[in-house]
Amino acid sequence: MSTRALLLEIGVEELPAGMQVPLVTNLQDWVSSALEGNHLLGEGEPRGYWTPRRLALFFPAVAERQPDREVEHRGPPVSAAFDEAGNPTKAATGFAGRFGVDPGDLERRETDQGEYLYFTEHQTGRPAQEVLAEVLPSVIHRMPVPKRMRWGDLEWGFARPVHWVLALYGDDVVPFEVGGIASDRFTRGHRYHAPNPFHMDTADDGEYCGLLREAFVEVDAAERKAQIRSEIQTQASELGGRIPEAGHTTDLLEEVTGLVEWPVPFTGGFDERYLELPPEVLITSMEKHQKFFPVEDGEGHLLAAFVGVANIESADPDALRAGHERVLRARLEDARFFWEADRQRPLADRVDDLRHVVFQAKLGTLYDKAERLATLAPAVADAVDPSVAALAERAGWLAKTDLITDMVDEFDSLQGIMGGYYAREDGEDPQVAAALAEQYRPGHAGDQLPESATGTALAIADRLDTITGCFAIGLEPTGSRDPFALRRGAIGLLRMAIETGIHLDLPALIRRTYRAYGDRPERGENETTEAVLDFLNGRLEPMYWEALDSSGESMGVFGYLMAFVSSQCKSLGLPSGTTGLSDPNRIRAVLSLRPTDPFDAHLRLAGLLVFLNHPAAESLVSANKRIGNILRKAEDAVPEAHDSEALAEPEERALAEAFKEVGGRFQQAVEAGDYTDALLALAELGEPVDRFFDEVLVMAEDEQVRRNRLALLNEIHSAFLRVADLSLLPG
Repeated sequence: MSTRALLLEIGVEELPAGMQVPLVTNLQDWVSSALEGNHLLGEGEPRGYWTPRRLALFFPAVAERQPDREVEHRGPPVSAAFDEAGNPTKAATGFAGRFGVDPGDLERRETDQGEYLYFTEHQTGRPAQEVLAEVLPSVIHRMPVPKRMRWGDLEWGFARPVHWVLALYGDDVVPFEVGGIASDRFTRGHRYHAPNPFHMDTADDGEYCGLLREAFVEVDAAERKAQIRSEIQTQASELGGRIPEAGHTTDLLEEVTGLVEWPVPFTGGFDERYLELPPEVLITSMEKHQKFFPVEDGEGHLLAAFVGVANIESADPDALRAGHERVLRARLEDARFFWEADRQRPLADRVDDLRHVVFQAKLGTLYDKAERLATLAPAVADAVDPSVAALAERAGWLAKTDLITDMVDEFDSLQGIMGGYYAREDGEDPQVAAALAEQYRPGHAGDQLPESATGTALAIADRLDTITGCFAIGLEPTGSRDPFALRRGAIGLLRMAIETGIHLDLPALIRRTYRAYGDRPERGENETTEAVLDFLNGRLEPMYWEALDSSGESMGVFGYLMAFVSSQCKSLGLPSGTTGLSDPNRIRAVLSLRPTDPFDAHLRLAGLLVFLNHPAAESLVSANKRIGNILRKAEDAVPEAHDSEALAEPEERALAEAFKEVGGRFQQAVEAGDYTDALLALAELGEPVDRFFDEVLVMAEDEQVRRNRLALLNEIHSAFLRVADLSLLPG
């Protein structure tokens, strides 16, 4: 198959950094799908390029012509195509007419649904140029675009107005029009350094990237990002510091990569007196508002310096630096004013002002929320560390007061963080100050958990309050809608419980939270409690998978789980070949019991994974399924307990005796949350269970004997269900 390369570039006015990757990904997917659907897509991976002013695709191999094809068309049933005399009906003539043939030229073919008419059409492949001229504008017009803009008198719009379109198939231009712009072989370089258009001879991505570099555009985003990362570290090193490697710096690097076509790092500084401000204020001022990279010394302390990235090689670098320093100085001066003004009034004096700030129209004000947190946080603290209950109550009252400070009004990403600083300035207990600063952790996947017991109690209480309140008025997440970030809040709550090892009585806490809302709920207490519990349990499974998938390695709750399982297997002398969660039914075996304590559910899962490495696990899982099947089919009412005196057969007596012997250890292990030992205790029943099924007829004709045997099996089955539903596992 003869092929040529395809190069497509859409030149636009500056695109926001966050739009670029989704747009070029959508464009690539849609064009790839269109080429494949038209039988033109050849070998080789397509490549996407993007900058603020362009979206580009390169396909290394696109067939020059569609292959000829034989396409079968099914028509009407023969019974409807011909009358009793065998003459064609309108159904037959209409079908034949579509292809310009007579009804007699149609083929009759027997199918599962009866006899039908068929016509085999020979389709001659079209030239790629002809197909591409239809496909490319169609894709560009139809692809999903957020916040579509319109310009001129056009009804169609794009993410930003289109200024040029380059479309080359080999050496030839693919002719079409988009947004009033005709496609051509011209592209443009940097807006200031190389604004004039220049032409491309052929669709070659090496030539494309090279010519754009000569025109002061690094079109390869990965290369642009690597260049920025290297050069800002070099600049920081010359200042005697380094660029922090924290998550926020990584996010800024991604954003800056999408803001420039030709990155030119520069350095700047500010008055050291601003270092008296909290470092988060300085970092936010530099990163969020000015897109500067802060610089720190070897011990992690901020220096009065920054590294910026310009999109131009300035003829006067000193003037460029002075201009950026002047803007940053104004921002820092505002922050210093807010810092000093906010400290004039203690947080405790602001609590009453929360009455004037709405939390949610149906759920009341932030003052109402503070009242609830002041009662719920101590209740959670009883599970975390009872000694901090009073501190948790104080933290609950003050938790939302920094939302009405000038600093947070200007820098909303500092909510909680500034509350911690102001609380320390007010002389509040260090645990209370820490709790205010930590209450929004974890805010995203991989984020740190609260470090203090008071902070953990407050963070759990805050999430539980929001989730319960929203469910109580019917605002639970639906599809992609989650305006109160309840899913993220649920994951954070579960992570704190599991990774900190906190046993939470969720139904009791949910009910307590519900009642604190007074007459505001629109749903009943029981309905809300069950719905919230199901919602939290429903996040457990994806939480494990997200923890695994976020970086391709074990981390968070998943890493915690795997470390525990591997350690247990090693200490018990068991192989650790099945420590993972490759089978989702392993999680579901625990979740099917509707756990009410996330950490306890985690321990059950860990115990199950360890147990599955035991030699007796496979046979015991099979035996448990067999027991379950027998109990489900039994028509008798099964007694709560068996009568040991009525057991006649040696094998049933042996099974009952074995169950009695392991029962004490099993009960003790379950109460201690040691589900590994609990299941290993039950594993000792493997041999007597096998002998029982080999030698004993459970469904005996004698009703008393039958019911007694069913009772024994039911007790064993119930024991397994105290850990997990093994019937969901294969085997």
